[in-house]
Order: sequence, then structure tokens, then C-alpha cells
Amino acid sequence: MNFARAPNSFHGFLPFDKPRAWTSAHAVARVKRCYHGVKVGHGGTLDPAATGLLPLALGRGTRLLSYVLGQTKFYCARVRLGLATTTADAEGEVTHRLDFSLPGRCQLERLLARFVGQQWQVPPMHSAVHHHGRRLYEYARQGSWLPRKPRRITIHSLRLSAVHEDGFSFLVSCSSGTYIRTLAEDLARMLSAAGHLAELRRLGVGALREEQMVGWRRLSSCADDQNKLGKLLLPLDAVLTHLPALQLGDSATRDFCRGRCIACPASFSIVGLKTRVYSHAGFFLGVAAVRQKANYCLQPQFTALLPV
Repeated sequence: MNFARAPNSFHGFLPFDKPRAWTSAHAVARVKRCYHGVKVGHGGTLDPAATGLLPLALGRGTRLLSYVLGQTKFYCARVRLGLATTTADAEGEVTHRLDFSLPGRCQLERLLARFVGQQWQVPPMHSAVHHHGRRLYEYARQGSWLPRKPRRITIHSLRLSAVHEDGFSFLVSCSSGTYIRTLAEDLARMLSAAGHLAELRRLGVGALREEQMVGWRRLSSCADDQNKLGKLLLPLDAVLTHLPALQLGDSATRDFCRGRCIACPASFSIVGLKTRVYSHAGFFLGVAAVRQKANYCLQPQFTALLPV
């Protein structure tokens, strides 16, 4: 069975290095123009003041965005002590100032260690969380303050990276939905000091890492060359490495590509389990989920490029 990429189209993921002051929607619009109108979506917003990895899906990759949204996030953040702001970051207005005594490195490391693990976190008012059909930041801009329900988050690791005259920097890996602004405020509060998130850079999302990022200057320089644009994209399965993989024979490959359920190996007999599916030659076919009908079977959830 042969496979072909549709002409003049792009399918895959672009690990875009979002510049400061760009919104995620702005980044999507710019990249869409570069790729000549192909469908583009993003895998989780990044605040305008933040920089770094914004996973962008192109073409059929947009159908895999749900597999990106819940992945672990990696950040480098800098906390400035002594100043609290309305937004908990450097974009807000200063609400109050407080003198502080900069703690030593050992004390800061002990403090960070206390925040590792599962915990509850209250989303900030200046966030995109929905409340009665509107974003919280819309209420905040009108001067309204609303009670928010705490959310369960997990800090997988939290490590001190530098100490500055006015604060400190840390590296963090955390569950999706964690607000680093809120974490910065909580850390400052534990030091009996006001504080806010002065800088934030996202270094990774799931399997995507900083060294893979593509900046705007590099991307825009390739805008007139479709071959170069295509080479900037990661393959569709680049964001699926957390799923188990399964190779199929020729007959099962044909059935899978036609949307039919296929026999399920005994080791995959867990209802709901999702897996990457490949042809015998190693070509990525799509994603399947284990279903139980008369017997266990693998039902196609997503097919990559169609057979020809």
C-alpha cells in the first residue's frame, strides 16, 4: 500500500518560539499566513508577556491537539520580590510595595521543595478560565472580583536556578492548568514578601523541547519556499510519544485506513487505552482506542494521511 502527502499542503506540528507581546491568536494568524492559509491551531495559550514554546498544529495535525493540551509543561520563571501587581505579573499595575530581606540559597531551595507534589491552586482573576460564558479577565478588566474554585494541580519538579538582587529564578515542570503567576505569588507570600512573576519562558510541552523551537525570523525567511516550510514541521506522531506503539501487517493496515476495527493484541486489552499505529514499514497510520465488543478490538480514532 502506498501513501502520499496532498500537494501544496502541510500536516504536522510547529514548535513555535512565541515572541514577547504576541498573543497566542496573533501567533496562529501569522503562521497561517506563512503557510498560505493552511488550517492552524495551538496547543494551549501562552500569555502575551511570556515567551517560548507554543505548540502549533497544521493541517491534519489540528485533530491531534487534544493529545497536546493535557501534557506536562516546563518553564523557566523569574520572581521579583517587593512588588505586588494586579495581574500577578509585570504587565499589571503595582498594588503595594513591601520591604524584604532576600533569603539565602538554601532557604529558597527548602521553600521550593515544599511546593512539589499535588496541591490545590486558585486561578487568578486575570486568566482565560470561563465563568458563566465569559473569561475571568473580562470581569477583571471591569473591576470585578469573583470567587474562584481551586483546581487540582501537580508540581512534578521545582528547582532554583539563580538568585538575583530583587528575587530569584526557578525551573518548573508541572501539570497542565498550573498558573506560574499564582505560584510566584504563593512563593513570595511564604517568604513574607510581596512579589510577582517578572519573566516567564516556556521550555517544553510534553515531548516538545526548547531545542526544537522555530523562531519568527527563521520561519518568515522560509515563507516563499514550500520545501523549507515543510522541513520546519515535526511529524504528526511527534506529540504522541507518551502513547504505546503498535505495528500492523498489510491486511490490518488496509482495514485500519478504511476505518474498520482490527484485532487487538492481548497486551493491549485495556478498554479505553489509546495507541499509536504504524504500518509494517514504520509509516505512521494514526491513533486507535481499545474497545470491547464481542472481543477486544482497536477502533481507529484518527487516521494520518489517506492511502492512495
